Amino acid sequence: MIRKYLILALLFIFPSVLLAQVAPRQWKDYLSYSYPTKVATASDKAYCIASNALFSINYADYSLEKISKVTGLSDIEINSIAYSPEYNTTIIGYKNGNIDLLTKDNIININDLKNKASISNKKIENIVVYGKYAYFCCAFGILVLNIENKEVADVYQFGINGNSLQVNDLCIYNGQLFAATNNGLYQANANSALLADFNSWTLNTEVSDFGTNQFKWTKSTNNSLLVGYKDKNTNTDKVYSFINLSWQPFMPTVTSFSSIKSTATKFIITSGKNIFTLTSDFQIINEWELGFPTDATLDEKGNAWIAIPYWGLIRKGIDNSYSGFTANSPQDNNVARVAAHNGKVWIASGNRDVSTTQWNPVYNLGNVHYFDGTTWKNFDSGTTPDMANYTDVSNVIIDPSNENRAFITGWTKGGLGVFENEKLVKNWNEKNSTLNLRTIAGLEFSRVFGLSFDSQNNLWITNAGLPGIAGVNSISVKTPENKWKSFDFSQTIGAKLIGDIVATSTNQKWVVLPYGNGLFVFDEKGTFDTSADDEYTMVSIKTETESLSNDVTSVAEDLDGNIWVGTNNGPVVYYNPAGVFSGDNFYASRIQIPRNDGTQYVDFLLQNERITSIVIDGGNRKWLGTANSGVFLMSPDGITQLLNFTSENSPLPSNSINTLAIDDVTGEVLISTDRGMVSYRGTATKGNDNFENLYVYPNPVRENYRGDIIVNGLMQDAQIRITDIAGNLVYACKSLGGQAVWNGTNFNGRRVNTGVYLVFCSNKDATKTKVTKLLFIH
Repeated sequence: MIRKYLILALLFIFPSVLLAQVAPRQWKDYLSYSYPTKVATASDKAYCIASNALFSINYADYSLEKISKVTGLSDIEINSIAYSPEYNTTIIGYKNGNIDLLTKDNIININDLKNKASISNKKIENIVVYGKYAYFCCAFGILVLNIENKEVADVYQFGINGNSLQVNDLCIYNGQLFAATNNGLYQANANSALLADFNSWTLNTEVSDFGTNQFKWTKSTNNSLLVGYKDKNTNTDKVYSFINLSWQPFMPTVTSFSSIKSTATKFIITSGKNIFTLTSDFQIINEWELGFPTDATLDEKGNAWIAIPYWGLIRKGIDNSYSGFTANSPQDNNVARVAAHNGKVWIASGNRDVSTTQWNPVYNLGNVHYFDGTTWKNFDSGTTPDMANYTDVSNVIIDPSNENRAFITGWTKGGLGVFENEKLVKNWNEKNSTLNLRTIAGLEFSRVFGLSFDSQNNLWITNAGLPGIAGVNSISVKTPENKWKSFDFSQTIGAKLIGDIVATSTNQKWVVLPYGNGLFVFDEKGTFDTSADDEYTMVSIKTETESLSNDVTSVAEDLDGNIWVGTNNGPVVYYNPAGVFSGDNFYASRIQIPRNDGTQYVDFLLQNERITSIVIDGGNRKWLGTANSGVFLMSPDGITQLLNFTSENSPLPSNSINTLAIDDVTGEVLISTDRGMVSYRGTATKGNDNFENLYVYPNPVRENYRGDIIVNGLMQDAQIRITDIAGNLVYACKSLGGQAVWNGTNFNGRRVNTGVYLVFCSNKDATKTKVTKLLFIH
């Protein structure tokens, strides 16, 4: 890793905020902040764009704050940032043209550009502030925003005949507005009222080298100017200074620059490993070497703030002291699969090329992220040498018998790995298990993917590839005693690709055969060494009246033992999975949604949606991830839509869902998208066997608390009654799994009075009961 070569002793300060569980119906950020790219300084904070998200460092106490859609931003994929000292406003520009203004009190969204249908490429490359105006350098030209009025003031497009021209930077110098574009350096009278007219702009040809090269920077101080471009002939960076009324080559021996920034009296430049600060007449004040910075700037006191990918945000004080800041987050936003239990989260940060019918490798280096409830840890070849044996880590599962043990799979290389107490302790592969390598086009691949524990804690594994090859079995099982057995179903499955496997409560194994091949179901009857009693069959998706899509994407068993199957055209349900081996007349059911429009017509649940993931919460409700429409929460019977989260109405980074997972202890639903992961804490948890772990949170309920009150540690479908001390009933409900949620109001919708309240809990038949107390302060 680059960091080990740092000679300077950096003090890395981690955020002091405890990353505790959020309340029900609240969101949590699992985005990566590990790749800082740009930095801006405000009067009291430094802001850093990292992995398309944002964090800030407070100058006073060095506290770190993550800023994302979860905390109120309007969008994702931040690409530019600037600060207006006059209006104490931080300005954020996104790749899709969206704009946010962060003031002391709130976040104001300006979406005029984002919603402009006539402009295709709306990416905001840079933001420059002069007085009450913010100039947005965009892929089509310049957008001018009046910060005081919070309105778009003008748009400048000065390509040939007024066409679009990408602007990368701009500055004002000696009354001239200079714009660094992809086709040269343009300038115009900064005070002209006709800047929207392309005829007001001229291409600067004062230096023969300028031509129509891609200009990347133009920066000025009170009395000097720097411009930089990439020479299309040599593919190197060149920078010129304007001094004594003439253009002069600047740092001619340096051929690659990362950023150029300026204040009223200074320049700060990054190049390779070097950072320079210069006076306005281009005399070097400081020069130092530090990692591979992508951006650097100065705060009002002259301290330098430097963005270095994977290192973090570095502060170099005017006293030459160093401090480093890294956000507590996953190393990247790649989430192939996720597993969670009791506040702990495991992420398989690999991938498969699911656009290909054989899930071709993408060759992501072995990488696993782990959150212990407080701190993120990354396991790769740098921190865990044995992870070098893995490529494309594509699945992860937590051992239900030991929450400190997790298993991972290597799709391209690696086989099956075992983490225990945060250490990779074992690797199972073709040498020490029944797993096999697959030889494709002369190359060997492990292609291990599907994972599922059965009720006896046996781990079932799919080993996808070319199962038609004699002696190469595609399904294996590992017992708790680490004994292995493989099963030869090659004559039935053929050479089909094999995906997920689900071991059900009745010992059936449901296997996904992607890309139109339906399902494979088998039951070995618990006798691994005897095949005579095995049952197995191929399943094509059909109802009693029609054949449906055989493009199966996911499988889940609900709390009633029904099998929910996700397809390319919505979900189907098997209400009688025991009949799967009975013959050809094994039918799926589609959930019928009444239109309630006075007709007898119905629609089928999500019939035009590709279902990417299905998980069942403690209340037997169905969470459905889709390829294009976000996440749906459906009632236990699937008929009533309870929630639909999209990127438009929630902090979801994207409507394209990769995978879902539920922490049964906390009720947290982890939602992985193609642009990172967030979570929503649901209102259902797994039911308990008794009331021994019953608790109420918060308790006491303070007068300024307005969130939900949680009754947790309940038995499945427990009856809850809350009364005042005199026995008057104020609230009653049935738990969702092991949890009930109360908003603190009575049946009339009024917040209850200050006092002690009794919480009565009983199971379904009232054979087990428990009473606890709650202090409520109004």
